[in-house]
Amino acid sequence: MGRRQLLVIVSALAMVLIGAGAVGALVGATQSDGGREWIRAQISRVLNRGLRGRLHVGRLSGTFLTDLTIDSLELRGPDDSVFVASGPLTLHYDPRDLADGRFLFRSVAARHATLIIRKELDGNWNFRRIFPVGPDDGAPPVRRARGAFGARIVFNDVRLDGAEFRLSKPWTPDDSLTGARRDSAIAFNLADTANDIRRVSQGTRRGYQKTWRWRNLDARITRLRFRDPDSTGRQFDIARLDVDETAPPFRIRELTGQALWRGDTVWIDAKRFALPGSAGSAVGKVEWPTGDTFWDVRFRSDSTALADIAWVSPSIPRVGRGAMHLHVKSRADPSVTDYVITGMDVRTRGTRLRGAMTFGVGGPVLEVRDVDLALDPADFVFFEALNTAPFPYPWRGTVTGRVQASGGPVNHFQVERADLALADANVPGATARGTGHGELDLLFPGLAKFHGFAVDVDHFDLRTGQFLNPNFPRLNGLVSGTATLDSIWTDVRVRDADITHVDGDSLAPTRLRGAVRVTLGDDFVAFDANAVALPLSMSTLARSYPALPLRGDFRGPLRASGNVSDFTLSTDLTGDGGRLQVDGRFDAFEPGFGVTARGAVNGFNVRRAFATDRLPATAVDARFAIDLRGDSLANLAGSAQLDVDRSLLDSVRVFGGTAAIGLGDGLLRVDSLRLESVAGTLRARGALGTVPATTDTLRFEFVGDSLGGFRRYLARAGSADSLEGVVRATG
Repeated sequence: MGRRQLLVIVSALAMVLIGAGAVGALVGATQSDGGREWIRAQISRVLNRGLRGRLHVGRLSGTFLTDLTIDSLELRGPDDSVFVASGPLTLHYDPRDLADGRFLFRSVAARHATLIIRKELDGNWNFRRIFPVGPDDGAPPVRRARGAFGARIVFNDVRLDGAEFRLSKPWTPDDSLTGARRDSAIAFNLADTANDIRRVSQGTRRGYQKTWRWRNLDARITRLRFRDPDSTGRQFDIARLDVDETAPPFRIRELTGQALWRGDTVWIDAKRFALPGSAGSAVGKVEWPTGDTFWDVRFRSDSTALADIAWVSPSIPRVGRGAMHLHVKSRADPSVTDYVITGMDVRTRGTRLRGAMTFGVGGPVLEVRDVDLALDPADFVFFEALNTAPFPYPWRGTVTGRVQASGGPVNHFQVERADLALADANVPGATARGTGHGELDLLFPGLAKFHGFAVDVDHFDLRTGQFLNPNFPRLNGLVSGTATLDSIWTDVRVRDADITHVDGDSLAPTRLRGAVRVTLGDDFVAFDANAVALPLSMSTLARSYPALPLRGDFRGPLRASGNVSDFTLSTDLTGDGGRLQVDGRFDAFEPGFGVTARGAVNGFNVRRAFATDRLPATAVDARFAIDLRGDSLANLAGSAQLDVDRSLLDSVRVFGGTAAIGLGDGLLRVDSLRLESVAGTLRARGALGTVPATTDTLRFEFVGDSLGGFRRYLARAGSADSLEGVVRATG
């Protein structure tokens, strides 16, 4: 063997021995507790470089050549608060990539990982305290050399099991609240677990923080690009993600798509996601340029369960489904988020709603804006669900029509036009239809309030009101007209009213102009009306109240106040029957009626006023005062006083007269009666029975100086004979 060959062999043996020694040393280091602890310490030392916090790397296991398992990992900030924590973490890699300074991982699996992003009370973010500002954190991009250590960090086939992400930010009550109201708002929000608001202390600062949580996060990310010299931002290619979100409370399942985190913005392109009862897609962004979080994400869903979006407002029913497009967008004030719904077609509780509307959530009061909604139809069961409680009155039926409203806070809700029709299920055949515009207070829909709300009622069937409230006036027929409404609907004030009442086609309608206040009480409906009758049809009213003796049309001012069992009436009406002035108090509630009133008649024709040929034609000028109770002649009780001025009774001229009458105990008592006419003077006194079992005596006396006053009764047709003489009669 030559010397040269010997040197080659010796060199080869040396290299083999060195390689074997290196391998043996590596195996000894990675397979022994001491060696692994040394490697763990070196990894911790390298990774802690540049951190303003403390990274803890737990026990290591695996081959170390192609895979590594860390039983726990925890990164804390300078204040010792947790930023990242994880249970078992397994990494698979090619050692050649690590040798070249590239962190390219073939697969990553983490269990129970937690990431906590928090904005402190001083306005700083917790991750800014840990990591120096880099090119992906808002500073101008710095191009990294391709071969620089750590220039490329990419994770492939990332699996997360039971992870959690938390976002916390300072919280303060609304600026408009002071004193006790502010304290009450703070106490309310601290007690509401859904808000997740708590007191915090940071150094000398004291305040409140609100936390959003994404829990039970299970994900498979095919590729996570954390850093790349050819690209900016952190890109996530998501094969599947399941997570429970607290605010808004979504249970997201089977989300697939892509997310790009660049600087202070995350762009989202979710090709598909599922909620417990819904499915759809989403595209948009989330950004925090000033530290506050701003949303601009569009969701598209062809199958939406209302239970999945009922968190927007307690008034949204949890039963039903449909299709819609949802745009979640923050305002300039990020505490308020708009949920813009378009292309909506939803069915729930016997109701179908189509159109668009926007919910503004996060302010002092829920906002509903840009409403263009078709009710096709809407059932009162749905309206009660919106009210979150039964209505004070048992409405049943459906409402069909369209609502167009710019809206606003629900306590100042602006309606440009509402065109609605009611089909009453309580009273078959009863309907109503009308339009309206103005402002509403719908903070509590069952106690809706009107603020200058103008209505134009095509018709309203009064049977609906009578069913809802047994003490509603027993007025039959339909009403229509225009009016402006103010105050709560159970105590509504109506102004600028022009209302028409009809009851059948054969009778003239009643038309009233003026103002009225209507209050729905437990026992009766109270009213306070100041109107002008144009006209007041007594014949139409008599179909509802047969005890009313008057017939025909009367015009004039009318003032009424009270309820049907006790109301005051002051009026001055003129019609075919003459002029009637009344000022009194009435009880029109069955079974007993009552009246205490004073008044006067001028040119009063009883034949026309009472619409009967059995009475003579008259032209009476008189004053009266009555105080009567009862519902028929048999049980009528009270008194009446009549003072007659110059009048005509069946063409007989009357110069004047008085009558004082009392009723009761089945008797009509004539306390005094004196009537002076061209025919003579009539006096009477006594009583008459008004029921068969009661009798009495009425004594009368008539004295006539001339028979001329009886000419029309005594003279033959065509006779010119003069009538002379004196007559006296008693009985």
